[in-house]
Amino acid sequence: MFIIIVFVLLALRPLPKASLENCAKHAGIVADVTKGGGESDIIIHLKNDKNYYYINRGTESGLSISTLKEQLINKNAELLTIQHWTPVDPTCRTKHIAKVTVDSIVLYSEIQ
Repeated sequence: MFIIIVFVLLALRPLPKASLENCAKHAGIVADVTKGGGESDIIIHLKNDKNYYYINRGTESGLSISTLKEQLINKNAELLTIQHWTPVDPTCRTKHIAKVTVDSIVLYSEIQ
């Protein structure tokens, strides 16, 4: 029973606030930008990368999928993602984007 409680608590712990100290850098050529599973989530797909990079509630933050497609597809982008482990995603393939940069231009950031 104790193990189940610990598992549930770990699975439900909130994502920490984004900071340079708790983010990892991922860079690559953007293959596509799509709508995510959530109503306003945005997914950025990097070529030859099996990770799942998402901006939570991206369209609620004023981002547009069509505009991001124009700005990102076939360009080398740098994504900073919050490092966060959860038993729901033990291999950490789902990555919450905290910052998107292309050609030294910040397109999105939640890092303060």
